[in-house]
Amino acid sequence: MIIILLAIVVIAAMFLIFSSGDKTPTGNIPSDGSGLVQLTDGSTYKKLLNESSLPDATMPVQTSNEAGNTVISLSGSTATVEGSGASYDEDTRTLMINRAGVYQLSGNLDNGRVLVNASGEDVVLILNGVNINNSDGPALYVFQAKTVTLIANGDTENIFTDGSAYDFSLDYCDTLNSEPNAAVFSKADMIIRGTGTITVNGKYSAGIICKDTLKIVNTNVKVDAVNNGINGKDFLVIQNSTVTVNAGNDGLRSTKDDDPTLGYGQFIDSNITVTAGGDGIQVETGLTVDNCSMNIVCGGGSSNDAVDSQKGIKCNQGYVSILSGNIIIDSADDSINAAGNVTISGGVLNLSTSDDAVHSDFSLNITGGTTVVTKCKEGLEGISVDVSGGNVYINSKKDGINAAGGSDSEGFDGTAASVPSGEPVFIRVSGGYVYITSDGDGIDSNGDVILSGGTLIMYAAPSAEYGLIDHAGTFTLDGGTLLALGSSKNAPISDGFTQNCIAADFTGGVAADDVIGISSASASYVFKNAKQVSYMIFSSPIIQTGAECTVSYGGKNSSVDNIDGVYTNPKYSGGETLTQGVSGALTFFTIQ
Repeated sequence: MIIILLAIVVIAAMFLIFSSGDKTPTGNIPSDGSGLVQLTDGSTYKKLLNESSLPDATMPVQTSNEAGNTVISLSGSTATVEGSGASYDEDTRTLMINRAGVYQLSGNLDNGRVLVNASGEDVVLILNGVNINNSDGPALYVFQAKTVTLIANGDTENIFTDGSAYDFSLDYCDTLNSEPNAAVFSKADMIIRGTGTITVNGKYSAGIICKDTLKIVNTNVKVDAVNNGINGKDFLVIQNSTVTVNAGNDGLRSTKDDDPTLGYGQFIDSNITVTAGGDGIQVETGLTVDNCSMNIVCGGGSSNDAVDSQKGIKCNQGYVSILSGNIIIDSADDSINAAGNVTISGGVLNLSTSDDAVHSDFSLNITGGTTVVTKCKEGLEGISVDVSGGNVYINSKKDGINAAGGSDSEGFDGTAASVPSGEPVFIRVSGGYVYITSDGDGIDSNGDVILSGGTLIMYAAPSAEYGLIDHAGTFTLDGGTLLALGSSKNAPISDGFTQNCIAADFTGGVAADDVIGISSASASYVFKNAKQVSYMIFSSPIIQTGAECTVSYGGKNSSVDNIDGVYTNPKYSGGETLTQGVSGALTFFTIQ
Protein backbone atom coordinates (compact mmCIF):
# COMPACT_ATOMS: atom_id res chain seq x y z
CA MET A 1 0.00 0.00 0.00
CA ILE A 2 2.88 2.39 0.83
CA ILE A 3 4.47 1.70 -2.54
CA ILE A 4 1.19 2.42 -4.34
CA LEU A 5 0.57 5.67 -2.43
CA LEU A 6 4.08 6.93 -3.06
CA ALA A 7 3.77 6.04 -6.72
CA ILE A 8 0.73 8.33 -6.91
CA VAL A 9 2.70 11.14 -5.24
CA VAL A 10 5.57 10.76 -7.70
CA ILE A 11 3.30 10.83 -10.73
CA ALA A 12 1.64 13.97 -9.39
CA ALA A 13 5.04 15.53 -8.71
CA MET A 14 6.28 14.90 -12.22
CA PHE A 15 3.06 16.46 -13.51
CA LEU A 16 3.99 19.65 -11.65
CA ILE A 17 7.52 19.65 -13.04
CA PHE A 18 6.45 19.47 -16.66
CA SER A 19 3.67 21.13 -18.61
CA SER A 20 0.26 19.53 -18.82
CA GLY A 21 1.01 18.47 -22.36
CA ASP A 22 4.06 16.40 -21.39
CA LYS A 23 3.44 12.74 -22.17
CA THR A 24 6.86 11.48 -21.01
CA PRO A 25 6.57 8.30 -18.93
CA THR A 26 7.80 8.79 -15.38
CA GLY A 27 8.88 6.22 -12.84
CA ASN A 28 7.11 5.23 -9.68
CA ILE A 29 9.39 5.79 -6.69
CA PRO A 30 8.63 3.21 -4.00
CA SER A 31 9.31 3.53 -0.30
CA ASP A 32 9.18 1.29 2.71
CA GLY A 33 8.20 4.20 4.91
CA SER A 34 11.63 4.43 6.55
CA GLY A 35 13.47 6.72 4.17
CA LEU A 36 14.04 4.98 0.85
CA VAL A 37 14.95 8.37 -0.60
CA GLN A 38 16.79 10.65 1.83
CA LEU A 39 17.08 14.09 0.38
CA THR A 40 19.23 15.99 2.87
CA ASP A 41 22.19 16.28 0.49
CA GLY A 42 20.68 15.63 -2.93
CA SER A 43 21.84 12.00 -2.98
CA THR A 44 19.78 8.89 -2.53
CA TYR A 45 20.46 6.43 0.23
CA LYS A 46 18.23 3.45 -0.02
CA LYS A 47 17.19 0.86 2.49
CA LEU A 48 14.36 -0.96 0.86
CA LEU A 49 14.67 -4.21 2.75
CA ASN A 50 16.39 -5.76 5.70
CA GLU A 51 16.32 -9.26 7.05
CA SER A 52 13.96 -8.49 9.91
CA SER A 53 11.45 -6.68 7.71
CA LEU A 54 11.12 -9.27 4.94
CA PRO A 55 7.45 -10.21 4.66
CA ASP A 56 6.24 -13.78 5.07
CA ALA A 57 5.72 -15.03 1.51
CA THR A 58 4.06 -18.29 2.49
CA MET A 59 0.35 -18.99 2.60
CA PRO A 60 -1.25 -20.77 5.58
CA VAL A 61 -2.08 -24.45 5.21
CA GLN A 62 -3.96 -26.85 7.44
CA THR A 63 -1.73 -28.53 10.01
CA SER A 64 -0.75 -31.97 8.79
CA ASN A 65 -2.10 -34.85 10.87
CA GLU A 66 -1.36 -38.07 9.05
CA ALA A 67 -0.99 -41.68 10.14
CA GLY A 68 0.82 -44.67 8.69
CA ASN A 69 -0.03 -48.33 8.24
CA THR A 70 3.27 -49.37 9.77
CA VAL A 71 4.26 -47.74 13.06
CA ILE A 72 7.95 -47.57 13.99
CA SER A 73 9.16 -46.43 17.41
CA LEU A 74 12.84 -45.55 17.73
CA SER A 75 14.55 -45.69 21.12
CA GLY A 76 18.30 -45.15 21.33
CA SER A 77 19.88 -48.26 19.83
CA THR A 78 16.63 -50.18 19.34
CA ALA A 79 13.47 -49.91 17.28
CA THR A 80 10.02 -51.48 17.41
CA VAL A 81 8.15 -52.17 14.15
CA GLU A 82 4.39 -52.74 14.17
CA GLY A 83 3.25 -53.71 10.69
CA SER A 84 4.86 -54.91 7.49
CA GLY A 85 7.43 -53.65 5.02
CA ALA A 86 10.11 -52.67 7.53
CA SER A 87 12.68 -54.39 9.73
CA TYR A 88 15.37 -53.34 12.18
CA ASP A 89 18.89 -54.82 12.46
CA GLU A 90 20.32 -54.11 15.90
CA ASP A 91 23.86 -55.11 14.87
CA THR A 92 24.11 -52.45 12.16
CA ARG A 93 21.42 -50.22 13.70
CA THR A 94 19.73 -50.06 10.33
CA LEU A 95 16.00 -49.54 9.89
CA MET A 96 15.32 -51.14 6.51
CA ILE A 97 12.22 -50.25 4.47
CA ASN A 98 11.94 -52.59 1.52
CA ARG A 99 8.53 -52.13 -0.07
CA ALA A 100 5.82 -49.59 -0.81
CA GLY A 101 3.83 -48.29 2.10
CA VAL A 102 3.13 -45.51 4.56
CA TYR A 103 5.43 -45.67 7.57
CA GLN A 104 5.05 -43.65 10.73
CA LEU A 105 8.27 -42.94 12.66
CA SER A 106 8.91 -41.38 16.06
CA GLY A 107 11.70 -41.29 18.65
CA ASN A 108 15.50 -41.18 18.62
CA LEU A 109 17.97 -43.45 16.86
CA ASP A 110 21.58 -43.12 18.02
CA ASN A 111 24.38 -43.94 15.58
CA GLY A 112 21.98 -45.61 13.18
CA ARG A 113 20.33 -45.04 9.82
CA VAL A 114 17.10 -45.38 7.89
CA LEU A 115 17.66 -47.22 4.61
CA VAL A 116 15.02 -47.37 1.86
CA ASN A 117 15.50 -50.19 -0.66
CA ALA A 118 12.18 -50.52 -2.50
CA SER A 119 12.90 -50.60 -6.21
CA GLY A 120 10.24 -48.89 -8.35
CA GLU A 121 7.86 -48.34 -5.43
CA ASP A 122 6.44 -45.33 -3.59
CA VAL A 123 7.39 -44.94 0.05
CA VAL A 124 5.94 -42.40 2.50
CA LEU A 125 7.69 -41.65 5.78
CA ILE A 126 5.52 -39.78 8.29
CA LEU A 127 7.88 -38.17 10.78
CA ASN A 128 6.39 -37.58 14.22
CA GLY A 129 9.41 -36.08 15.92
CA VAL A 130 12.48 -38.15 15.06
CA ASN A 131 16.13 -37.51 15.87
CA ILE A 132 18.41 -39.79 13.86
CA ASN A 133 22.19 -39.54 13.86
CA ASN A 134 24.80 -41.74 12.22
CA SER A 135 28.53 -41.32 12.74
CA ASP A 136 29.46 -43.62 9.82
CA GLY A 137 27.23 -42.33 7.01
CA PRO A 138 23.91 -40.71 6.16
CA ALA A 139 21.06 -40.64 8.63
CA LEU A 140 18.57 -41.29 5.81
CA TYR A 141 19.64 -43.16 2.69
CA VAL A 142 17.23 -43.87 -0.19
CA PHE A 143 19.05 -46.52 -2.22
CA GLN A 144 16.12 -47.57 -4.42
CA ALA A 145 12.53 -46.37 -4.81
CA LYS A 146 10.26 -44.63 -7.28
CA THR A 147 9.36 -41.69 -5.04
CA VAL A 148 10.01 -41.15 -1.35
CA THR A 149 7.87 -38.62 0.51
CA LEU A 150 8.97 -37.21 3.85
CA ILE A 151 6.16 -35.68 5.91
CA ALA A 152 7.10 -33.50 8.87
CA ASN A 153 3.84 -34.13 10.70
CA GLY A 154 1.98 -31.54 12.75
CA ASP A 155 4.34 -29.12 14.46
CA THR A 156 7.11 -31.66 15.12
CA GLU A 157 10.82 -31.11 14.57
CA ASN A 158 12.66 -33.96 12.86
CA ILE A 159 16.45 -34.04 12.90
CA PHE A 160 18.88 -35.91 10.64
CA THR A 161 22.62 -35.75 11.37
CA ASP A 162 25.51 -37.59 9.75
CA GLY A 163 29.11 -38.01 10.89
CA SER A 164 32.21 -36.14 9.83
CA ALA A 165 33.77 -39.33 8.36
CA TYR A 166 31.97 -42.05 6.37
CA ASP A 167 32.65 -45.78 6.31
CA PHE A 168 32.27 -46.66 2.62
CA SER A 169 32.76 -50.36 3.35
CA LEU A 170 29.18 -50.52 4.62
CA ASP A 171 26.44 -52.12 2.53
CA TYR A 172 24.97 -50.03 -0.32
CA CYS A 173 27.90 -47.60 -0.40
CA ASP A 174 29.62 -46.67 -3.67
CA THR A 175 33.32 -46.33 -2.97
CA LEU A 176 34.17 -45.34 -6.56
CA ASN A 177 31.86 -42.30 -6.55
CA SER A 178 32.12 -41.64 -2.80
CA GLU A 179 28.39 -42.00 -2.37
CA PRO A 180 26.32 -41.44 -0.37
CA ASN A 181 27.69 -38.05 0.66
CA ALA A 182 24.88 -36.24 2.47
CA ALA A 183 23.03 -36.53 5.75
CA VAL A 184 19.87 -37.12 3.71
CA PHE A 185 20.78 -38.86 0.45
CA SER A 186 18.33 -40.14 -2.17
CA LYS A 187 18.78 -41.88 -5.51
CA ALA A 188 15.04 -41.57 -6.15
CA ASP A 189 12.60 -38.69 -6.57
CA MET A 190 11.90 -37.05 -3.23
CA ILE A 191 9.10 -34.88 -1.87
CA ILE A 192 9.40 -33.09 1.46
CA ARG A 193 6.17 -31.72 2.92
CA GLY A 194 4.24 -31.33 6.15
CA THR A 195 3.71 -28.42 8.52
CA GLY A 196 6.46 -29.45 10.91
CA THR A 197 10.20 -28.90 10.46
CA ILE A 198 12.98 -31.04 9.04
CA THR A 199 16.43 -30.10 10.33
CA VAL A 200 19.49 -31.55 8.61
CA ASN A 201 23.08 -31.35 9.83
CA GLY A 202 25.56 -32.31 7.12
CA LYS A 203 28.85 -32.79 8.95
CA TYR A 204 30.57 -34.87 6.27
CA SER A 205 29.64 -32.92 3.14
CA ALA A 206 26.14 -31.96 1.98
CA GLY A 207 22.91 -31.60 3.86
CA ILE A 208 20.34 -32.98 1.39
CA ILE A 209 21.19 -34.55 -1.97
CA CYS A 210 18.56 -35.96 -4.29
CA LYS A 211 19.96 -37.52 -7.46
CA ASP A 212 16.58 -37.16 -9.18
CA THR A 213 13.87 -34.53 -8.60
CA LEU A 214 13.36 -32.77 -5.28
CA LYS A 215 10.19 -30.93 -4.27
CA ILE A 216 9.88 -29.02 -0.99
CA VAL A 217 6.22 -28.08 -0.54
CA ASN A 218 4.20 -26.58 2.35
CA THR A 219 6.89 -27.25 4.93
CA ASN A 220 9.92 -25.98 6.83
CA VAL A 221 13.48 -27.12 6.18
CA LYS A 222 16.67 -26.11 7.97
CA VAL A 223 20.07 -27.25 6.70
CA ASP A 224 23.55 -26.71 8.09
CA ALA A 225 26.25 -28.31 5.94
CA VAL A 226 30.02 -28.15 5.67
CA ASN A 227 29.78 -28.34 1.86
CA ASN A 228 26.61 -27.88 -0.25
CA GLY A 229 23.25 -27.33 1.38
CA ILE A 230 20.42 -28.77 -0.75
CA ASN A 231 20.81 -30.33 -4.19
CA GLY A 232 17.93 -31.51 -6.37
CA LYS A 233 19.88 -32.78 -9.37
CA ASP A 234 17.09 -33.05 -11.97
CA PHE A 235 15.23 -30.08 -10.55
CA LEU A 236 14.66 -28.28 -7.28
CA VAL A 237 11.18 -26.92 -6.56
CA ILE A 238 10.45 -24.96 -3.39
CA GLN A 239 6.82 -23.95 -2.96
CA ASN A 240 5.03 -22.34 -0.03
CA SER A 241 7.86 -23.30 2.31
CA THR A 242 10.40 -21.75 4.64
CA VAL A 243 13.92 -22.92 3.85
CA THR A 244 17.04 -21.86 5.75
CA VAL A 245 20.48 -23.00 4.61
CA ASN A 246 23.93 -22.40 6.06
CA ALA A 247 26.48 -24.00 3.72
CA GLY A 248 30.25 -24.03 3.47
CA ASN A 249 29.95 -24.11 -0.32
CA ASP A 250 26.76 -23.62 -2.40
CA GLY A 251 23.40 -23.19 -0.72
CA LEU A 252 20.70 -24.42 -3.14
CA ARG A 253 21.58 -26.36 -6.29
CA SER A 254 20.22 -28.18 -9.32
CA THR A 255 23.08 -29.77 -11.22
CA LYS A 256 21.72 -31.77 -14.18
CA ASP A 257 23.88 -30.32 -16.97
CA ASP A 258 23.26 -32.64 -19.94
CA ASP A 259 19.50 -32.22 -20.48
CA PRO A 260 18.04 -28.78 -21.34
CA THR A 261 14.67 -29.78 -19.84
CA LEU A 262 16.17 -30.49 -16.41
CA GLY A 263 18.64 -28.85 -14.05
CA TYR A 264 16.35 -25.96 -13.12
CA GLY A 265 15.04 -24.31 -9.98
CA GLN A 266 11.55 -23.01 -9.34
CA PHE A 267 10.87 -21.08 -6.13
CA ILE A 268 7.30 -19.95 -5.43
CA ASP A 269 5.59 -18.34 -2.40
CA SER A 270 8.49 -19.17 -0.10
CA ASN A 271 10.83 -17.70 2.51
CA ILE A 272 14.42 -18.56 1.61
CA THR A 273 17.49 -17.66 3.65
CA VAL A 274 20.93 -18.74 2.46
CA THR A 275 24.35 -18.10 3.95
CA ALA A 276 26.95 -19.71 1.70
CA GLY A 277 30.70 -19.83 1.29
CA GLY A 278 30.16 -20.39 -2.44
CA ASP A 279 27.10 -19.55 -4.54
CA GLY A 280 23.81 -18.89 -2.84
CA ILE A 281 21.74 -20.52 -5.58
CA GLN A 282 23.30 -22.41 -8.48
CA VAL A 283 21.28 -24.03 -11.27
CA GLU A 284 22.11 -25.28 -14.74
CA THR A 285 19.27 -24.45 -17.15
CA GLY A 286 17.02 -21.90 -15.49
CA LEU A 287 15.66 -20.31 -12.33
CA THR A 288 12.24 -18.78 -11.74
CA VAL A 289 11.46 -16.81 -8.58
CA ASP A 290 7.85 -15.83 -7.92
CA ASN A 291 6.65 -14.16 -4.72
CA CYS A 292 9.53 -15.20 -2.50
CA SER A 293 11.19 -13.42 0.41
CA MET A 294 14.88 -14.16 0.01
CA ASN A 295 17.96 -13.17 1.97
CA ILE A 296 21.22 -14.43 0.45
CA VAL A 297 24.75 -13.79 1.75
CA CYS A 298 27.68 -15.27 -0.20
CA GLY A 299 31.41 -15.25 0.45
CA GLY A 300 30.97 -13.12 3.53
CA GLY A 301 29.21 -10.39 1.57
CA SER A 302 30.16 -7.43 -0.60
CA SER A 303 32.87 -6.24 1.77
CA ASN A 304 35.03 -9.14 0.52
CA ASP A 305 36.63 -9.82 -2.85
CA ALA A 306 35.39 -13.00 -4.50
CA VAL A 307 37.39 -16.20 -4.17
CA ASP A 308 36.28 -18.67 -6.83
CA SER A 309 32.51 -18.42 -7.45
CA GLN A 310 30.56 -16.69 -4.70
CA LYS A 311 27.54 -15.40 -6.59
CA GLY A 312 24.12 -14.78 -5.12
CA ILE A 313 22.22 -16.44 -7.97
CA LYS A 314 24.01 -18.26 -10.79
CA CYS A 315 22.67 -20.11 -13.82
CA ASN A 316 25.41 -21.91 -15.71
CA GLN A 317 23.58 -22.50 -19.01
CA GLY A 318 20.22 -20.74 -19.07
CA TYR A 319 17.97 -18.01 -17.73
CA VAL A 320 17.07 -16.24 -14.50
CA SER A 321 13.54 -14.85 -14.23
CA ILE A 322 12.43 -12.74 -11.25
CA LEU A 323 8.65 -12.36 -11.39
CA SER A 324 7.91 -10.95 -7.93
CA GLY A 325 8.99 -11.02 -4.32
CA ASN A 326 11.45 -9.30 -1.99
CA ILE A 327 15.09 -10.24 -2.48
CA ILE A 328 18.23 -9.22 -0.61
CA ILE A 329 21.59 -10.36 -1.97
CA ASP A 330 24.91 -9.44 -0.35
CA SER A 331 27.66 -11.21 -2.29
CA ALA A 332 31.40 -11.12 -2.82
CA ASP A 333 30.84 -12.11 -6.47
CA ASP A 334 28.01 -11.11 -8.87
CA SER A 335 24.61 -10.80 -7.24
CA ILE A 336 22.83 -12.35 -10.24
CA ASN A 337 24.69 -14.05 -13.10
CA ALA A 338 23.27 -16.07 -15.99
CA ALA A 339 24.70 -17.59 -19.15
CA GLY A 340 21.31 -16.93 -20.75
CA ASN A 341 18.79 -14.13 -20.42
CA VAL A 342 17.99 -12.34 -17.17
CA THR A 343 14.50 -10.89 -16.80
CA ILE A 344 13.26 -8.81 -13.88
CA SER A 345 9.55 -8.15 -14.25
CA GLY A 346 8.52 -7.46 -10.67
CA GLY A 347 9.45 -7.51 -7.02
CA VAL A 348 11.94 -5.53 -4.97
CA LEU A 349 15.63 -6.39 -5.22
CA ASN A 350 18.31 -4.98 -2.94
CA LEU A 351 21.72 -5.95 -4.30
CA SER A 352 25.20 -5.34 -2.90
CA THR A 353 28.31 -6.89 -4.44
CA SER A 354 32.02 -6.36 -4.95
CA ASP A 355 31.53 -7.29 -8.63
CA ASP A 356 28.57 -7.00 -11.07
CA ALA A 357 25.09 -6.59 -9.67
CA VAL A 358 23.17 -8.23 -12.55
CA HIS A 359 25.08 -9.91 -15.38
CA SER A 360 23.75 -11.78 -18.41
CA ASP A 361 25.82 -13.36 -21.16
CA PHE A 362 22.90 -12.48 -23.46
CA SER A 363 19.95 -10.14 -22.82
CA LEU A 364 19.15 -8.38 -19.57
CA ASN A 365 15.55 -7.15 -19.53
CA ILE A 366 13.89 -5.09 -16.81
CA THR A 367 10.16 -4.62 -17.33
CA GLY A 368 8.98 -3.88 -13.80
CA GLY A 369 9.74 -4.03 -10.10
CA THR A 370 12.30 -2.05 -8.15
CA THR A 371 15.99 -2.92 -8.42
CA VAL A 372 18.30 -1.13 -6.01
CA VAL A 373 22.05 -1.67 -6.33
CA THR A 374 23.72 -0.15 -3.30
CA LYS A 375 27.26 -1.28 -4.14
CA CYS A 376 28.90 -2.81 -7.22
CA LYS A 377 31.64 -2.50 -9.80
CA GLU A 378 29.17 -2.50 -12.69
CA GLY A 379 25.43 -2.33 -12.22
CA LEU A 380 23.61 -3.93 -15.16
CA GLU A 381 25.58 -5.86 -17.76
CA GLY A 382 24.64 -7.90 -20.81
CA ILE A 383 25.12 -8.11 -24.55
CA SER A 384 21.96 -6.02 -24.54
CA VAL A 385 20.37 -4.21 -21.60
CA ASP A 386 16.73 -3.22 -22.08
CA VAL A 387 14.78 -1.25 -19.47
CA SER A 388 11.11 -0.80 -20.38
CA GLY A 389 9.58 -0.40 -16.94
CA GLY A 390 10.16 -0.49 -13.22
CA ASN A 391 12.57 1.52 -11.10
CA VAL A 392 16.32 1.05 -11.12
CA TYR A 393 18.83 2.64 -8.74
CA ILE A 394 22.54 1.97 -9.26
CA ASN A 395 25.57 3.06 -7.25
CA SER A 396 28.63 1.76 -9.13
CA LYS A 397 32.40 1.97 -8.98
CA LYS A 398 32.69 1.51 -12.75
CA ASP A 399 29.95 1.63 -15.41
CA GLY A 400 26.37 2.01 -14.27
CA ILE A 401 25.06 0.05 -17.27
CA ASN A 402 27.34 -1.85 -19.64
CA ALA A 403 26.61 -3.59 -22.94
CA ALA A 404 29.08 -6.22 -24.15
CA GLY A 405 32.07 -4.72 -22.38
CA GLY A 406 31.31 -1.16 -23.42
CA SER A 407 33.15 0.83 -26.04
CA ASP A 408 36.43 0.06 -24.30
CA SER A 409 35.75 -3.71 -24.59
CA GLU A 410 36.29 -4.22 -20.87
CA GLY A 411 34.09 -5.48 -18.11
CA PHE A 412 32.16 -8.24 -19.88
CA ASP A 413 33.77 -11.23 -18.17
CA GLY A 414 36.66 -10.79 -20.56
CA THR A 415 36.37 -8.85 -23.80
CA ALA A 416 33.69 -7.82 -26.23
CA ALA A 417 35.12 -10.37 -28.67
CA SER A 418 33.17 -13.02 -26.73
CA VAL A 419 29.87 -11.64 -28.07
CA PRO A 420 28.21 -14.15 -30.46
CA SER A 421 28.26 -13.08 -34.09
CA GLY A 422 25.11 -11.25 -35.14
CA GLU A 423 23.85 -10.69 -31.60
CA PRO A 424 22.58 -7.07 -31.31
CA VAL A 425 24.50 -4.98 -28.80
CA PHE A 426 22.65 -2.07 -27.22
CA ILE A 427 21.47 -0.27 -24.12
CA ARG A 428 17.85 0.86 -24.36
CA VAL A 429 15.60 2.75 -21.96
CA SER A 430 12.04 2.92 -23.27
CA GLY A 431 10.16 3.23 -19.99
CA GLY A 432 10.52 3.18 -16.24
CA TYR A 433 12.86 5.21 -14.05
CA VAL A 434 16.64 4.80 -13.89
CA TYR A 435 18.91 6.66 -11.46
CA ILE A 436 22.68 6.08 -11.63
CA THR A 437 25.60 7.40 -9.61
CA SER A 438 28.89 6.10 -10.97
CA ASP A 439 32.60 6.53 -10.41
CA GLY A 440 33.10 5.51 -14.05
CA ASP A 441 30.95 5.92 -17.16
CA GLY A 442 27.24 6.44 -16.68
CA ILE A 443 26.33 4.01 -19.44
CA ASP A 444 28.80 2.31 -21.76
CA SER A 445 27.83 0.32 -24.85
CA ASN A 446 29.95 -1.55 -27.33
CA GLY A 447 27.01 -1.00 -29.68
CA ASP A 448 24.09 1.41 -29.69
CA VAL A 449 22.34 3.50 -27.04
CA ILE A 450 18.61 4.15 -27.41
CA LEU A 451 16.47 6.43 -25.23
CA SER A 452 12.84 6.45 -26.33
CA GLY A 453 10.89 6.81 -23.08
CA GLY A 454 11.02 6.75 -19.33
CA THR A 455 13.34 8.79 -17.14
CA LEU A 456 17.13 8.42 -17.01
CA ILE A 457 19.06 10.42 -14.42
CA MET A 458 22.75 9.74 -14.02
CA TYR A 459 25.89 11.15 -12.49
CA ALA A 460 29.17 9.87 -13.94
CA ALA A 461 32.71 10.47 -12.72
CA PRO A 462 33.69 14.13 -13.17
CA SER A 463 37.17 13.31 -14.52
CA ALA A 464 37.79 13.64 -18.25
CA GLU A 465 38.58 9.93 -18.74
CA TYR A 466 34.96 8.92 -18.13
CA GLY A 467 31.90 9.70 -20.19
CA LEU A 468 28.22 10.10 -19.52
CA ILE A 469 27.03 8.11 -22.51
CA ASP A 470 29.88 6.12 -24.02
CA HIS A 471 29.00 4.17 -27.15
CA ALA A 472 30.70 2.52 -30.10
CA GLY A 473 27.56 2.60 -32.28
CA THR A 474 24.83 5.21 -32.60
CA PHE A 475 22.99 7.19 -29.92
CA THR A 476 19.28 7.43 -30.72
CA LEU A 477 17.19 9.89 -28.71
CA ASP A 478 13.51 10.10 -29.58
CA GLY A 479 11.65 10.32 -26.28
CA GLY A 480 11.78 10.24 -22.52
CA THR A 481 13.61 12.47 -20.07
CA LEU A 482 17.40 12.46 -19.87
CA LEU A 483 19.47 14.24 -17.24
CA ALA A 484 23.15 13.31 -17.30
CA LEU A 485 25.97 15.07 -15.48
CA GLY A 486 29.71 14.49 -15.34
CA SER A 487 32.54 15.41 -17.72
CA SER A 488 32.51 16.55 -21.34
CA LYS A 489 33.96 13.30 -22.72
CA ASN A 490 31.69 11.77 -25.38
CA ALA A 491 29.74 14.97 -26.06
CA PRO A 492 26.54 13.99 -27.88
CA ILE A 493 26.19 13.93 -31.66
CA SER A 494 22.67 14.70 -32.83
CA ASP A 495 22.53 12.41 -35.87
CA GLY A 496 20.13 10.03 -34.14
CA PHE A 497 18.04 12.64 -32.31
CA THR A 498 14.38 13.31 -33.03
CA GLN A 499 13.83 14.89 -29.60
CA ASN A 500 15.67 18.09 -28.77
CA CYS A 501 18.60 18.06 -26.38
CA ILE A 502 20.79 20.68 -24.73
CA ALA A 503 24.42 20.18 -23.72
CA ALA A 504 25.78 22.62 -21.15
CA ASP A 505 29.47 23.14 -20.46
CA PHE A 506 30.05 24.67 -17.04
CA THR A 507 33.56 26.05 -17.50
CA GLY A 508 34.04 26.69 -13.80
CA GLY A 509 32.35 23.49 -12.72
CA VAL A 510 29.32 23.04 -10.51
CA ALA A 511 29.83 21.93 -6.94
CA ALA A 512 27.89 19.23 -5.19
CA ASP A 513 24.71 20.55 -3.56
CA ASP A 514 24.50 23.52 -5.96
CA VAL A 515 21.09 24.00 -7.52
CA ILE A 516 20.79 23.81 -11.31
CA GLY A 517 17.75 25.07 -13.18
CA ILE A 518 16.52 24.48 -16.74
CA SER A 519 13.48 26.38 -17.92
CA SER A 520 11.54 26.89 -21.11
CA ALA A 521 8.34 28.67 -21.99
CA SER A 522 6.26 25.69 -20.87
CA ALA A 523 7.96 24.31 -17.76
CA SER A 524 10.97 24.24 -15.45
CA TYR A 525 13.25 21.48 -14.25
CA VAL A 526 15.21 22.33 -11.10
CA PHE A 527 17.41 19.93 -9.17
CA LYS A 528 20.07 19.75 -6.50
CA ASN A 529 23.36 18.60 -8.00
CA ALA A 530 24.66 15.38 -6.40
CA LYS A 531 28.41 15.66 -7.11
CA GLN A 532 31.06 17.94 -8.63
CA VAL A 533 30.40 18.12 -12.40
CA SER A 534 31.44 20.19 -15.41
CA TYR A 535 29.02 19.05 -18.10
CA MET A 536 25.31 18.37 -18.43
CA ILE A 537 23.10 16.75 -21.06
CA PHE A 538 19.36 17.31 -20.80
CA SER A 539 16.55 16.21 -23.07
CA SER A 540 12.82 16.44 -22.58
CA PRO A 541 9.72 17.34 -24.57
CA ILE A 542 9.86 20.79 -22.88
CA ILE A 543 12.86 21.71 -25.09
CA GLN A 544 11.20 23.07 -28.25
CA THR A 545 12.91 24.30 -31.42
CA GLY A 546 12.79 28.09 -31.78
CA ALA A 547 11.87 28.69 -28.14
CA GLU A 548 14.18 30.20 -25.56
CA CYS A 549 15.77 28.01 -22.93
CA THR A 550 17.49 29.17 -19.76
CA VAL A 551 20.18 27.24 -17.91
CA SER A 552 21.17 28.45 -14.43
CA TYR A 553 23.26 27.27 -11.54
CA GLY A 554 24.37 28.43 -8.12
CA GLY A 555 21.08 30.08 -7.25
CA LYS A 556 18.45 29.17 -4.72
CA ASN A 557 15.29 27.16 -4.81
CA SER A 558 12.73 28.01 -2.15
CA SER A 559 10.77 24.76 -2.42
CA VAL A 560 11.75 21.72 -0.36
CA ASP A 561 9.94 18.70 -1.75
CA ASN A 562 12.03 16.75 -4.21
CA ILE A 563 12.46 13.29 -5.68
CA ASP A 564 16.06 12.18 -5.99
CA GLY A 565 17.07 15.83 -5.91
CA VAL A 566 14.55 16.99 -8.53
CA TYR A 567 12.22 19.57 -6.99
CA THR A 568 8.56 18.85 -7.47
CA ASN A 569 7.43 22.49 -7.22
CA PRO A 570 10.47 24.47 -8.40
CA LYS A 571 10.92 28.11 -7.36
CA TYR A 572 14.40 29.01 -8.55
CA SER A 573 16.13 32.42 -8.41
CA GLY A 574 19.61 33.95 -8.70
CA GLY A 575 22.89 32.35 -9.71
CA GLU A 576 24.70 32.28 -13.04
CA THR A 577 22.27 32.28 -15.97
CA LEU A 578 22.41 31.87 -19.73
CA THR A 579 19.39 32.19 -22.03
CA GLN A 580 19.45 31.36 -25.71
CA GLY A 581 17.26 29.94 -28.41
CA VAL A 582 16.95 26.25 -29.12
CA SER A 583 18.39 25.78 -32.59
CA GLY A 584 17.34 22.20 -33.23
CA ALA A 585 18.09 18.67 -32.16
CA LEU A 586 21.20 19.69 -30.20
CA THR A 587 21.94 23.09 -28.69
CA PHE A 588 25.19 23.82 -26.86
CA PHE A 589 25.40 26.14 -23.86
CA THR A 590 28.68 27.43 -22.42
CA ILE A 591 28.27 28.95 -18.99
CA GLN A 592 31.17 30.82 -17.41
